[in-house]
Amino acid sequence: MKNITETIEQMIRKQNVSFISSVDEDGFPNTKAMLAPVKQEGIQTFYWHTNSLSVRIKQYRNNPKACIYFYDKDSFEGVMLKGTMEVVDDPDTKKAIWKDDFSIYYQGGVDGGDFILLRFTAQSGRYYSNFNSISFMVNKEQNMNDPICQSCGMNMRTAEEFGTNADGTPNEDYCHYCYQNGAFTRDVTMDEMMETNLQYIDHWNKETGNNFTPDEARPILREFLSNLKRWKKD
Repeated sequence: MKNITETIEQMIRKQNVSFISSVDEDGFPNTKAMLAPVKQEGIQTFYWHTNSLSVRIKQYRNNPKACIYFYDKDSFEGVMLKGTMEVVDDPDTKKAIWKDDFSIYYQGGVDGGDFILLRFTAQSGRYYSNFNSISFMVNKEQNMNDPICQSCGMNMRTAEEFGTNADGTPNEDYCHYCYQNGAFTRDVTMDEMMETNLQYIDHWNKETGNNFTPDEARPILREFLSNLKRWKKD
């Protein structure tokens, strides 16, 4: 996971085309190619502008769940981000994003009614590179360069948070909750680990700014855990 945030962010910033997806009234995904975001904040927040006739405005207002995708055709790498898309109504935010060059598309200007601003906030993602995929959660405060426990997914930021090998040396793969003295502390299945993690969903929601219910978080967490060393199938 070393430098994965920077790698993904730099890859995204190099792209001239992006893809955004919405959910229509029949529950089917709709995908559209767009230019690069007009503004990007790390790998969590992205802004696009579009006109008032776009069918996606109504779709996002009815169902904010969304997915965006970026890919590099030369290096054959890509990242999918899942989260929510908001139709921004705040005039100050729209004015902050507006550029004079946009007048060619929106003759009424920033306040003319045709300039629509979309803001996507990522909650989780999946990155593909070198024939391998990595699932991850997105957290504004989280440093994805920190090692994560390959059993429960906890970030390990201090020496005390690392597990220990049989000889007492730190184990770089597992946290001290999951691995001590060269062995796992609990004999559990991946689903049992997932349910343990879900007991702390309120704390996790508070830290990440999300508002997942256990049912909403369960499939995201299952996909995330399935790519960790302890649970990944060869």
